[in-house]
Amino acid sequence: MLIKLVASNIALIHCWRQSFKDCNDVEVIDGDIFEQQADALVSPANSFGFMDGGLDLKISQKLGWDIERRVREKILLEFYGEVPVGNALIIETGVNQFPYLISAPTMRVPMDVSKTANAFLAFRAILIAVQKFNSVEQKIASMVCPGLGENSA
Repeated sequence: MLIKLVASNIALIHCWRQSFKDCNDVEVIDGDIFEQQADALVSPANSFGFMDGGLDLKISQKLGWDIERRVREKILLEFYGEVPVGNALIIETGVNQFPYLISAPTMRVPMDVSKTANAFLAFRAILIAVQKFNSVEQKIASMVCPGLGENSA
């Protein structure tokens, strides 16, 4: 799977380039996630699926205002209303640019997570969710992921 890590934060880009320099399936891109195309777009969400602020608001504007409702319905169905950090879910978007959305909470509620393991836990959950999803039928061959725990839109 091709992973496109996209941000405009130069320090994060430098760190990613150092960390993933030997990974052929990882592209580090200085730019806007919405200028990319991939099978899936990652939403570094909160545990309840509210998409009304920050990057999630921009995702709602791009993918349609019902995306939050569909994310929250799946959270209610599969996680009884709250996705713990370290888990992720995948929904269809109906949008050609990003046919799937991967919602992976980096926080329970809005807060500074820069000094936590939450970004690691969210990224691990993303990779596991895609692996499970693709074990049935290979549909996600590429994904766009912003910085987890920082506003990169």
